[in-house]
Amino acid sequence: MRKLWVVLAASIALAGCKGKDGGAGPTGPTGSGVQTFTATFREGANGYAGTLVSLIEPSAPNATDQDDFSIITSSSTNWTRVLLQFPIQYWIPQNVTVKAASVALFVNGLSGTRTIGAHAVHCAWTGNATWNKLDGVNAWGNCSGSGSNAFAVGSNFTATPMSTVTLSPSGINGGTVAWTLSPSVVQAWLNTSGGNDGLVFMSEAEGAETSGFVFINSPNDATVNYRPELTIQYTIP
Repeated sequence: MRKLWVVLAASIALAGCKGKDGGAGPTGPTGSGVQTFTATFREGANGYAGTLVSLIEPSAPNATDQDDFSIITSSSTNWTRVLLQFPIQYWIPQNVTVKAASVALFVNGLSGTRTIGAHAVHCAWTGNATWNKLDGVNAWGNCSGSGSNAFAVGSNFTATPMSTVTLSPSGINGGTVAWTLSPSVVQAWLNTSGGNDGLVFMSEAEGAETSGFVFINSPNDATVNYRPELTIQYTIP
């Protein structure tokens, strides 16, 4: 019995002892604590619908075209601009912070080298928009207060593009091309009621270049993967 007590006492004493602390392990990377999410919007993909497009041209100021996405270039007035809008206000939470955004278009035909810009529109319009009317009925001047019927730079859309892409037959042709958008503009599309007036794509040498064309697949294209796509990167508080 005495041996048993001695063994137990020794075991208890050893259990109460603490060895020397080991050295510190390697320091791991510092996390940002904020996760970035990506959302994409393309007509007919993942349940998304509602993309608006309208080709407008000064040579046919009252014509409506919701299927064509052709940017025609010319040294005269026989050129076109294309309006494009992705309604997204209820597809992403309004309290997010937009970090980056872009629109990808599929170019299926091109003549000559053309620089195409993406400009922010600041007048509400519909799919019935024409060169003279923002909805097929009301003049663009009713929105801007300019008194002009025509869809005018400065009055109805920004003079400076958010980004430009130069296309050439030997370079980008028959493939997808992306235009970078201003995060603040896209943020307003989400946060401001009626703040999404979309974009206008146009030649940056409009009226001062040789005749030509840039053919782009529209939101109504038969192949979903060829339709315009909006990509937004955002964080949540």
